[in-house]
Amino acid sequence: MTAILQQSLSGKQPIHFMPTEVSDDTKYINRISTYILQVSGCLINGQKAVVNITVRILSNILNSTLKFGIETISAYPLQRYHAEKKPYIRVRTWNHYDRYNALKAVRCNP
Repeated sequence: MTAILQQSLSGKQPIHFMPTEVSDDTKYINRISTYILQVSGCLINGQKAVVNITVRILSNILNSTLKFGIETISAYPLQRYHAEKKPYIRVRTWNHYDRYNALKAVRCNP
């Protein structure tokens, strides 16, 4: 790790990088369903950076969700720079298995 990066981490300063790839995965960690979002990109000095965001899926959050729901939202895309928000479809499901199958169906049918 470079001295500049180490200094930024120890000083709790932001580290800017350009995301070039986003992927997700689900795993059971200590018998708890966990969602992992992995963002890869380049730092200002050209080094590759991989950021893993781990989210524990809590059942009390999912209990209030209907079996299936769809809503339209607007947000900035994760890849490349965009000055305006783009429309997206948010899909809500009862459990992680249904969510995984819905995402798989969307990816297979562009």
